[in-house]
Amino acid sequence: MADKVPDWAAQLRQVFNDLPGESGARPSLSEYATDLARDLAEERAAIMEYDGGMSRRNAEVLAGLNPKS
Repeated sequence: MADKVPDWAAQLRQVFNDLPGESGARPSLSEYATDLARDLAEERAAIMEYDGGMSRRNAEVLAGLNPKS
């Protein structure tokens, strides 16, 4: 029997819809997804820096971040 692959987009939408909002003050789903993607990229950069011994700048470039000059 094949394992069912979860629908991550639907799960993310459900989690987002369940978040309490303050008079519609919560961010849009696209803003939330953008923040999540940035957080994950920063985590990848930190792992490459710490475990891989890379410079922070090189790790950020490889993780897809736009490091400051």
